Amino acid sequence: MKRKAEIKVEVKIKKQRNCRHNHGVNWYEAEVLIKLKGCPSVIECFGGQFTTNENGEKVYNLFLEYASGGSLDHLIKNSNGCGLPESAVRWYTKSILEGVKHIHQCDYVHCDLTLENILLVPTTTSCGSTSLVAKRADYGLAKRTKEKVGGSGCRGSPMYLSPEALLDKLQD
Repeated sequence: MKRKAEIKVEVKIKKQRNCRHNHGVNWYEAEVLIKLKGCPSVIECFGGQFTTNENGEKVYNLFLEYASGGSLDHLIKNSNGCGLPESAVRWYTKSILEGVKHIHQCDYVHCDLTLENILLVPTTTSCGSTSLVAKRADYGLAKRTKEKVGGSGCRGSPMYLSPEALLDKLQD
């Protein structure tokens, strides 16, 4: 008898009032993730749906690949001040750069690449062992490469922005 495979997902929920282009942030993020589909270094999106929360507010639920390894930020903070071994840094860096390359080839810029937005997902290596691969997540601030940033603010997390982006509010 065949058993059905179980897929664990994370559900990202945002209120509909957080809008971008008359769509919820999660709806926009779903559109971006659909266009980036197929890269093993980008978190997978399984779809989404509109629902109403207990307060009657419309929300968009985004179903994402479950990252059981947590975030890269969490992994580093739990290293007891020792940091990560050089081999792990090389492994995660390679994965991060493969994802960034794919995102750019699809004509997008992430705009919020932080340690918190790099999730660790288990994968089986060619020799049969399991390791964690770093995948980019949180595409709510992503933009097309030719798209001009609207408004007076910058995109991204302030701790990770360059000084000129913070001081001059300039971003390409």
